[in-house]
Amino acid sequence: MEATKDLILGNLRKILQEKGVKVENISRGIGISKGEFSKILSGQRKDYAKHLHRMADYLNVSYHHLMNTPNTMDFKTANDLQTDLYERLINECKEKDKAKDDLIKNLYEQIENLKNKHAEVKKKLMQSKTKEKSTSNDPLPLYQ
Repeated sequence: MEATKDLILGNLRKILQEKGVKVENISRGIGISKGEFSKILSGQRKDYAKHLHRMADYLNVSYHHLMNTPNTMDFKTANDLQTDLYERLINECKEKDKAKDDLIKNLYEQIENLKNKHAEVKKKLMQSKTKEKSTSNDPLPLYQ
């Protein structure tokens, strides 16, 4: 899998050099910090794949151009590349599903909290109205 990452990042570095694109420009163009993009280029970021489509768009190359393997690459390495990308896609989907589930759980908790607050306010209002009625039925208030 490391060979896959090295291949893609190598292609990216080559295209950047060929086109004379600076790190500052592409990072700004794809919406990430210069430091984050530098970490991607150096191989320190494992989530680089999520930015590949934006990189390809910015560089005006096809996504597949970033993924192209040299003619000398064997079939096993190309399969590793495909497997790596599928695994990343599956993991990203799982992370998004978990985030969605967490969000839904949080929303249900907020709904329950609002229901409880509503019930408390309603109870206080009813108590206030009951107290108001009982004091308004007295003909004259008692003074001491």
